[in-house]
Amino acid sequence: MLLTIDAGNTRVKWGVFNAEGIMLEYGACLNADLTTVQLPKAACAVVSNVAGDKVKALLEKLLVNYFQVNWVKAQTTACGVTNAYVEAETLGTDRWAALIAAWHISQKPSVVVNAGTAITIDVLNATGIFLGGTIMPGLRLMRESLNRNAARLSVGVGEVKAFPINTQDAIETGCMNAALASIMMMAERMQSHHGSPPAIIITGGDAQIIKDNLIASITNHTLIVDNLVLQGLYLLEKLRTQDA
Repeated sequence: MLLTIDAGNTRVKWGVFNAEGIMLEYGACLNADLTTVQLPKAACAVVSNVAGDKVKALLEKLLVNYFQVNWVKAQTTACGVTNAYVEAETLGTDRWAALIAAWHISQKPSVVVNAGTAITIDVLNATGIFLGGTIMPGLRLMRESLNRNAARLSVGVGEVKAFPINTQDAIETGCMNAALASIMMMAERMQSHHGSPPAIIITGGDAQIIKDNLIASITNHTLIVDNLVLQGLYLLEKLRTQDA
């Protein structure tokens, strides 16, 4: 059994995979609640941590009795994906693992979206080269920034509307439109580059609401994949142990 851990900006997610790559167990908690967590038992663990040194220290305590722990770093190439970042190792390990899993699923030009605390939008070409990507605030962060920095705006519960006529709906729609436009712009660039619509693979807590609001011509090529980062970590660890 292999324990995979995705330590993100807000939450830590984990999954236990068997040798066939099937996730048998899943869990999650807020980063602040790690001190109260008991992780599942497994022979080895593989970890993506973009949450900083404090979370890493907490995880190290939780994993102290594991036989082997691999802290993932982005590489120049792995599992059929080539990393074109100027400094390959500076790519976030969550983005790297998501790209690995997305290529394993599609093996075609793809836009890979991780919609969590931040929204990352990364692209793979037809030969598995990661061409680059963008990072923007997630939907919740966009709302919260208005609440903090625009005193006269009332940030309450709103809905996405074609033509908002109250402040709450205007905020919700504006934030959603920013995310949608970024995804669609990247998809249009990929289509222009390759001559056909790319696959769009979305993961993260806001994946469903974003897909629900994409235009029909985009949703026809859109797939939601739960726990894309955890799947990528499994694939990376499988490759590492095969090469060992």
